[in-house]
Amino acid sequence: MPLVLGPVDLQPQPDVLAGEVQAFPRVVPGPAVTQGVADKINAALTHDEAAAKTTALQCRDDLKQQQPALKADETADAWQRSVDVTMRGPRFLSYTMGTNYSCGGAYPELARSSALVFDLETGKPVNWLRLLPRGTAGVHGYLDDGLVAGWLQVPSLQRQASRDADPDCKEIYDATYGVQVSFEVYPDARRGALLLDTPDIEHARRNCETVFSLGEKELGRYGAPPEVWQAIAAAYALQPKR
Repeated sequence: MPLVLGPVDLQPQPDVLAGEVQAFPRVVPGPAVTQGVADKINAALTHDEAAAKTTALQCRDDLKQQQPALKADETADAWQRSVDVTMRGPRFLSYTMGTNYSCGGAYPELARSSALVFDLETGKPVNWLRLLPRGTAGVHGYLDDGLVAGWLQVPSLQRQASRDADPDCKEIYDATYGVQVSFEVYPDARRGALLLDTPDIEHARRNCETVFSLGEKELGRYGAPPEVWQAIAAAYALQPKR
């Protein structure tokens, strides 16, 4: 995937575990981000990587205990995580992570994705409930280290997903069964939109995942202040066009 462009400089880092667990590029202080904000974000990223390393090594141990015949190089890729940057300013710094792991147990092979979005004015994870207050309910998701990730329940989008879903997927989104879907929220400079994803779908139905793309009108419908779209539009304008 091509590198996203933006005013925030990022410094690549060596893998947390070589070839298996990628590291977050670190924020470099500059005109687009203060030293204090950069330090706060980088500290959060370091904390998350330490938790990811612990989880990956524990996954290897679990797999080895269940399959003692496996050699060390055969368990090295038991827990893998890739990192992508979807926006690097203005206003937002957005990372997405794709994790695949096979630790044995009842569900030996799982895949999940998650997002971590920082406010470049405060250095804190974005509270999307405050930025999208209309027709949404807040849900705080947590990464493995307890770092808050932004999630929202959006009944109107859940109903749309239920209407559009294949028959095998409808019950996942059908609120009449008491289902409350949580959408993961992150801006994507390449697509010029705020994406609402449903990555927390049970492992057996990953094909049921839905992604909604919100532009200026949709953001206004959910009560987003103009600066949210302005930031995303500015980031999109910086990307190379095909």
